Amino acid sequence: MISATEESAFFDGCWDEYYNYCERKKGKATAVKVISTKKLLDAFAKLNYPITFQSIDTNGYDFYSYLIKAYPNPRTGKNGVSASTAARTMGTLSTMLTYSYRQGWHKNSCHKQWCEFMEAPATNIAYLSERQLYELWQYPLPTNSSLDITRDIMLWYSSTGMSVEHVNSWHPSNYHADEEIIEYIIGDKTCYVPLNPISRSILTKYKHVLPQRHIVQLNREIKQILLDMGYAKKFAQSITCSSGKESFIMWMVSKDVTISDMSLMVSNSIQSLVKYYPPSKTKLKEAISRIKFYSLHQLPPSKVVTVKALRKPVNKIMNYAGSKAAYMKEINQIINNSQANIYCESFLGSGVVFFNLQKEFDTYILNDNNPHIVSVFESVKAKSYKQVKHLHDDAKFRFGDFETDKTAYMRLRRFYNESYFKNDLHTEESGIYLLFLINSCINSFVRFTKNGFCASFGERDFTGRTLSAKQYNACRMRLHNQTILCKDYKEVLKEYDGKDVLHFIDAPYHHRDFHYMSTFDKNEFAEFIKNIKKLKGDVVCTDTAHGKLAWQNIRLRNIKNSSPSVSDRQSNNLSEVIYFKIK
Repeated sequence: MISATEESAFFDGCWDEYYNYCERKKGKATAVKVISTKKLLDAFAKLNYPITFQSIDTNGYDFYSYLIKAYPNPRTGKNGVSASTAARTMGTLSTMLTYSYRQGWHKNSCHKQWCEFMEAPATNIAYLSERQLYELWQYPLPTNSSLDITRDIMLWYSSTGMSVEHVNSWHPSNYHADEEIIEYIIGDKTCYVPLNPISRSILTKYKHVLPQRHIVQLNREIKQILLDMGYAKKFAQSITCSSGKESFIMWMVSKDVTISDMSLMVSNSIQSLVKYYPPSKTKLKEAISRIKFYSLHQLPPSKVVTVKALRKPVNKIMNYAGSKAAYMKEINQIINNSQANIYCESFLGSGVVFFNLQKEFDTYILNDNNPHIVSVFESVKAKSYKQVKHLHDDAKFRFGDFETDKTAYMRLRRFYNESYFKNDLHTEESGIYLLFLINSCINSFVRFTKNGFCASFGERDFTGRTLSAKQYNACRMRLHNQTILCKDYKEVLKEYDGKDVLHFIDAPYHHRDFHYMSTFDKNEFAEFIKNIKKLKGDVVCTDTAHGKLAWQNIRLRNIKNSSPSVSDRQSNNLSEVIYFKIK
């Protein structure tokens, strides 16, 4: 069993991965919210219990109550935050849990029940009109005073549509004096803002280096300026730094800027900009309404298209010839019906079935008779993703780009064979080097001779480009506290068979894989069939259709496979199937 501390560490790792995703795809503002929410979670964990996917998913109300009643608020000096702050925090947490659920990091969805009741109330952001912005621009303030700087920052927001985080990351190189448009990047989107007299004067005043202000100070001082200008207290109190972007959008709408042009100026999507445009200026609202109520029965049959659902991405650390990664949906559908509490896999191979099991077992028996493959899994258990990437970069520095250059690949292969294989040496590094070779060789054929690993160069970069931190960490977490045996499969089946055991068996395909002929010939295949017929537990076995397993109540399931080639499949009449018996 995995301890709460280990589950909490896994949660923290996933949170870091989500933060990187937000920073890369959503922008700095969203990433800052993620950091703030994590700090509040850490404060909650110190007083209660370690934060894991299970604990926070099912006990979201506890965290919400803590925010409202017990959190020591450093700004007010009292316990608790406002309801809107708590709601926004829970919204960020809920979004992270939903993202994690889709990524396969956890299998809980209880947060969908409590997050609906904790959404922040919708509010209309106050804004300054064009006339009010002009008055603010002309209002006399002591030059270079704190209020003067705050006024200029607010005017910059209102004349460019930028937000606080965009100004704080502003660099003088973003602007050239002869340009009419400035551009800035938010996540994957580039925004283009035309300059006007107000924004030009601010750039000139500060020599293209925009001043910065903390949000709290900015909000406080802009209210003070508006009160000094004679505006009503209620209106002045409603203006915040968020009003700047709102003012810009409303200003552009009043100038008949189209919604498509507006979407190029600000970070908002077209859908979120619809609310600013009255029906007389855009038909988008009407179109969206029509789409919502358009049913399939209203479309002619020729226009109805059935789209095949995408398979859920699987967790794996290596591409491996014969891997069942493409068939996890079918395999899990069978295994989920078993009542066994012990899982036994005597031909582990790439481990992809074990890594992606939906059913939880009390005990896992994992085995592979190849000690070099076992060393890969032991190395993954010992090495973090960061350490693997460091070894990956170091190997490229020492041997060259072994994923794209054949000569570099051969140098790495020679190094592995001479340093580790010939000396029968299995270390934390040796398994990782072998992982690099497996993920770079041709067609993922994992082959060994008496001289070592012998697979040819394949020009593949699974480790360098495809293997992500979330994939690696998820597999590493599954391997934690698991012992991988290195025995003959017959010993494993005999020793660990029982009525409470489920055997998943992905043995070499005797009728197809020519490179197994020396170790899994016709006689070995006959003995293999005899052995699995004797098993007392549930059995799920992948093989080519051969008719040797005439078990009662066994359903044969044909599945497509890209190997062997089409010509071989036609000539040999082979199809890959799943044999299984479930009590």
